Amino acid sequence: MHDFKQQKIFTNNTDFYMLVGNYTSILSYHKTLEAATLALKSISGSDNTWPSVWIMAPGETFLEPYINTIPEENSNTSYDSFTSLKNIIGVEEAAKFLGRSSQTVRNMCVAGKLPAKKIEGKWILDKTMLKF
Repeated sequence: MHDFKQQKIFTNNTDFYMLVGNYTSILSYHKTLEAATLALKSISGSDNTWPSVWIMAPGETFLEPYINTIPEENSNTSYDSFTSLKNIIGVEEAAKFLGRSSQTVRNMCVAGKLPAKKIEGKWILDKTMLKF
């Protein structure tokens, strides 16, 4: 028997630009190409566990390649917590977690006192990096 794999077809059926990593992971949604580009540029090599990340436009379709990359084989792989979307929270949830007001958390983000990134005008934080 031949060992053929069927390619998977994926279409972005949203009105958003998406950051896609490792051929299967949707990392984030953005209203504009500029916002998606900014988010893509904000991912440093040490934050990235995917062999590639790219922007997918609304209505764009791609065929998933046959190649499956095992992260452990990539010598530059990092398992930093910021890459896990389940740990990403907004200002309001961070405020509850820290026992502070939303405005105080926002001010701390602006001042660089909290590990946060601003995407499309909203601050995002990694819950695992918040310590008090």
